[in-house]
Amino acid sequence: MISIALDAYALVDDSDGIVTHSTERGIGWERRATATYFHSDELRLATSVSIRIHGSEHDREIRDDHTKHSYRIYFRNDYGVPSARRGALFDVGEAVRRIVVRRERLFASELAFDIANRLGAETPYYKPVIFYLNGERIGIRSLTEYLAVAEWRTKLGHGDFFFYKYRGATDPESEAGVPRIGTMVQ
Repeated sequence: MISIALDAYALVDDSDGIVTHSTERGIGWERRATATYFHSDELRLATSVSIRIHGSEHDREIRDDHTKHSYRIYFRNDYGVPSARRGALFDVGEAVRRIVVRRERLFASELAFDIANRLGAETPYYKPVIFYLNGERIGIRSLTEYLAVAEWRTKLGHGDFFFYKYRGATDPESEAGVPRIGTMVQ
């Protein structure tokens, strides 16, 4: 179970709320929050974080209900902890700096990750969670390590790779399978 708590105005205020301004991007649209994570009955994480809306611009445009969004959560020195320590959120892997509580395509990504992992590909860490936002049970979501080039460089120990990020059916390059980020493709 992961629970995120933030001031109500930071979520839905007409001028500053991340849900009411869901198409905005960047650190300026992150809001301070508190994250608490339990695995079974064990408290594994309780810390300050920042949070913002996650997803493609199309996904963020069509949703005005806070229960229908995916959320990106950042661990930053500014909030007291640079990362979730190894083993706090995922039983394997290293410390994690960014995570996503994902709504879209619930478990479809995890199935794809399982298949890719069994074929020998590197995949992000992930698991199902029950998600609470400001005390409201939102439901079952997928908790996923956020995919970013810097983390993959650290994970793989080199930068010789292509990084493809699917940005949705409204992005022609994404639909064509064009790598967007990586050290070999600029």
